[in-house]
Amino acid sequence: MSLQPKQRWTLYSMALALTLAAVFWGNAPTKGAEISEPAASQSTEPELQSTESITPTPAVRNDLIALERLHREATTPPTVDPFGPRSWQQIEEEERRAKEPPPPPPRPQAPPV
Repeated sequence: MSLQPKQRWTLYSMALALTLAAVFWGNAPTKGAEISEPAASQSTEPELQSTESITPTPAVRNDLIALERLHREATTPPTVDPFGPRSWQQIEEEERRAKEPPPPPPRPQAPPV
């Protein structure tokens, strides 16, 4: 499909407009979200604050995160090497064994007295 230059530029401009709209609406705050003050309103000189006046946000508080759930259990190494050498004869033999009917059940025996 070959587009004329005017059609191509129209398509590019529509793609750019959609991208800018997605970026604008993706960064917009949602209802009920707290809007923080811009960084430009803060003074350029750092002020020393006491640790009592700082209230941690939920993202910073460690008591809300269950660190025990992050522990990964130890895994056992695989018993078969998936990348080990195999021949087609082995594969055919395994398929043949899988297709064979199961052996007949043993003859019934009376229980011991």
